[in-house]
Amino acid sequence: MRFLWTFILLFGLCSANMPSKALVVSDTTHALSKTKKKVSYTELKTALEKQKGKKLNFTEKIATKILVKKLNKTQKKPIHPDSKWAFWFGLLGYLFMPLTIVLSIFAVIHGIKAIKKTGKNKEFRGRGLAIIGLILGGIPLLILLGVVICFAMPLFFGISICF
Repeated sequence: MRFLWTFILLFGLCSANMPSKALVVSDTTHALSKTKKKVSYTELKTALEKQKGKKLNFTEKIATKILVKKLNKTQKKPIHPDSKWAFWFGLLGYLFMPLTIVLSIFAVIHGIKAIKKTGKNKEFRGRGLAIIGLILGGIPLLILLGVVICFAMPLFFGISICF
């Protein structure tokens, strides 16, 4: 633990008198974070050395490695639009009762499409949102199916299981 605090203190002292360098780093990382591809350490290091005009020192190299990790971690895949639609249709189905069946059908359709297009190793995320939309849309449809079965059994088979 003492080593960690010593390292943080030394790192802070070494980089405390570099206000102009911080602007160069923030401009470069801001430009590189706009791209959708992952940023490599050598790419960022060469860009910073090019802007600075000389090689980076030890603390700047460490800071560059940390920045690369943070930049690559923050780049997330976009949420699939069908996931959002499934969730909102499922939620709106409970708020607008006359349209519940129609909105639930849309929620189930969009939820199934989104589950197929999201997940691990896919280009979109939002699988959980799609599952929530599918459940929100599926519950009213299951209730409707139960009600239809309760009313259809006496008509077609002469047995009443619900009343």
